[in-house]
Amino acid sequence: MFRRGNLKSEFRNDDKHVTAVAAAAFSIHSIEQAAAANLISRPQSMRRKNHSTLSERPTYGGDTSVKRSSFGEDGRRKEGSVPLRGSSDDISSKRTVPQTQGHQKQIGIPIQHNNKANAEAWEKAKLKKIQKRYEKIKSQILSWEREKKIHAKMHMEKKKNELEKRRIVTTQHYNNKIASIDKVAQGALTQLEDKRRKELSRATEKANKIRKTGKVPPAINCFCFSHL
Repeated sequence: MFRRGNLKSEFRNDDKHVTAVAAAAFSIHSIEQAAAANLISRPQSMRRKNHSTLSERPTYGGDTSVKRSSFGEDGRRKEGSVPLRGSSDDISSKRTVPQTQGHQKQIGIPIQHNNKANAEAWEKAKLKKIQKRYEKIKSQILSWEREKKIHAKMHMEKKKNELEKRRIVTTQHYNNKIASIDKVAQGALTQLEDKRRKELSRATEKANKIRKTGKVPPAINCFCFSHL
């Protein structure tokens, strides 16, 4: 009778314990929903503090350890007490896991935003660096082009001046050559003309003597002309 009455009393105490745990789980779930709405706006330290506070399991009624130890004295009673003790742990674990997942999802939003901002900042800096490097190379190419064109023009002008001087010298030499030829030719023509006039004059004189005397002078087959 004592054992049977004691067993009923322990079952009633366990029912009260299960009811208290269920009420505590419902209360904690309500608190978590209210805290989740303000979790994003709170600092990281406050979120960790709230998370640790909500993870603590409250104790209701008397000393449950005494009840569990007294209830575990009998093997038959111990088999019925396993799901009761496990039920509070299961409720606590089920309560904690969704909170952690929700916490990670809430933290994932600013992390994704930061990653996107960092990627855009990196891309902007990289493109600016590439553009600056290619602008520098382009400036060097244009500078090289201008320098080579100036050098080529100066070289051309130098050659042109040299050719102009050479042309002048060549032209002068040609003119001198032509003048010398003209001088020699004109001298020869003048000399020839003088000899022609002299020959004509002598012939006229002989003709006049023949008219006067009637005698023909002997023929002279000598016609002298100096070589040019």
